[in-house]
Amino acid sequence: MGLKKKMLWNICKILESKNSKKYLIELEDNLVIEIGEILHNGYIHLCISSQVGCPVNCIHCATTYSDIAFFRNITFDELNDIV
Repeated sequence: MGLKKKMLWNICKILESKNSKKYLIELEDNLVIEIGEILHNGYIHLCISSQVGCPVNCIHCATTYSDIAFFRNITFDELNDIV
């Protein structure tokens, strides 16, 4: 039997609307990212953060409307673990 792998994240909150869900993911260092799940034309689209915070300020992103500054990029291990 192999050793059980430690998760690098956990879901801390789920926000739902008619055609979408937003998962707030707490990383191992207590920083939070979001993952969006959007149902459109019969397909599920996923939007997975690759950064904690963001310097771009896209108008469709919830990070833009908060005071979250850019902290760091998501590590390969974190992203691989989430996917």
